[in-house]
Amino acid sequence: MLTHPFRGIVRTLASICFSSMVGRWVDHSPNRLKTLLATISVNRFAVIAASVLWFFIVQPNTVLPKDGASFGGLPLTSIIKGGVFSLILILGILEGLSGSGNMLSMERDWVVTAAAPDGGSYDLTHLNSAIRRIDLICKLIAPILISIIVSVTNTKIGVLAVGGMSAASWATELLCARRVWNRNPRLKAPKIVRTQTVLDESTEYSIQDNRPRNFFGRFSEGFGRYVQDFKNYFSSAVWTPSLALSLLHISALTYSGTFITYLLNAGFSLDLITFARAAGSVVEISS
Repeated sequence: MLTHPFRGIVRTLASICFSSMVGRWVDHSPNRLKTLLATISVNRFAVIAASVLWFFIVQPNTVLPKDGASFGGLPLTSIIKGGVFSLILILGILEGLSGSGNMLSMERDWVVTAAAPDGGSYDLTHLNSAIRRIDLICKLIAPILISIIVSVTNTKIGVLAVGGMSAASWATELLCARRVWNRNPRLKAPKIVRTQTVLDESTEYSIQDNRPRNFFGRFSEGFGRYVQDFKNYFSSAVWTPSLALSLLHISALTYSGTFITYLLNAGFSLDLITFARAAGSVVEISS
């Protein structure tokens, strides 16, 4: 159980460090379809591969050597499990970053571009509402379905079910994305990309001619870009409501992996946790 919060911490730190790079890649990619398909494919591959690896971690005695074998004084089973878990951590980072890229590409680019003008049948307000309802319904159904599978069978079968559903939805997502892209001329049009945000022309030339070549120079340039991103964020008019929304995740009652692991260790059953999550999703959908 202790591996679950550790995995969450690693994923969160990776998101903090690399999410801006993913967002910059989404913004600077001129082809919307290729960007979205790439995020979907990486996300699904990471989930499927991690599910296969978790399959061996859950009940390792059926596929791994016995603890009698050793390597360097450590049980061979523990070494293999540690290596497999390291791969799972890497896949978890890929899954989190690709999920963030998918969200940015879909909600911040596709929806905004494909939406009709304000007051139309499918304007931005209606599309956002529909997407939010679909998202909440999926969050309601998925935990209940996985909980039923684990309760009827075992955790090993539940892991395979997660990987199987991801594999089944992979082709469907790619097909739907390509279909929407083909039917909307605004999405098919190349995206206008701003390659330079420096206003001073002389500064622009100096940046192009004097790019840092060593590690510390590149690090300083990257850190300066992060600082500039924060300045742009706090200078915008939406930073107050967006910051208020992010503060919701600080609550200890948010159903994150760490909180669920704590509840399971405290003695709460998986069925009860699933029911509580479902009740919260019902309230969200009704609102």
